[in-house]
Amino acid sequence: MSEERKRRGGCQCGQARVTVTGDPMVGVNCHCLVCQGLSGAGHVFVLVYPAQSVEIEGKLSQFKYKADSGKIATRYFCPTCGSQLYGTSEQMPGTYGINATCLEDTSAYRPKITAYAKRVQAWDHLAEGVPSFPAMPPMQ
Repeated sequence: MSEERKRRGGCQCGQARVTVTGDPMVGVNCHCLVCQGLSGAGHVFVLVYPAQSVEIEGKLSQFKYKADSGKIATRYFCPTCGSQLYGTSEQMPGTYGINATCLEDTSAYRPKITAYAKRVQAWDHLAEGVPSFPAMPPMQ
C-alpha cells in the first residue's frame, strides 16, 4: 500500500489494527436490525473498500449470519474489547465494510446512502440530503 491517503485505526484495546488506503467506494449509514443490535446504536456508518485497499492486523473473532439477501455476512470484532472493525458479505465479494468509528480520523467521510431507512428508531434520525432506501439497495 502506498502512503497516499492512508488511514489507520483499530479496536479500543489496541490488539487489532486496521489500515485503509485511498477513498472508500461508498459510505453507508445502515439502520438494519443487525447493525443496531451489534453496535447498541441506532445505525452504523460503514465505509466500503475494495479488499486490496485494506490491511488487518491482530487476532479477531467473527460472527456469521444470513443477511436479508440470503447470502452469508460476517462481522469481525476484537475478542478482548468487543470493538467491531469490519464486515464482509457473499453479496459483495472482494470488499470490506469498515466501521468508520474504528478509524482514527473520519473527518473527511460523508454518507452517500442510507440503508434500511424502514428500521430507523424513533429516537434516531436519517441523515439530511442523503438518499434513503427502505432496505439494502442493490450494491455492485
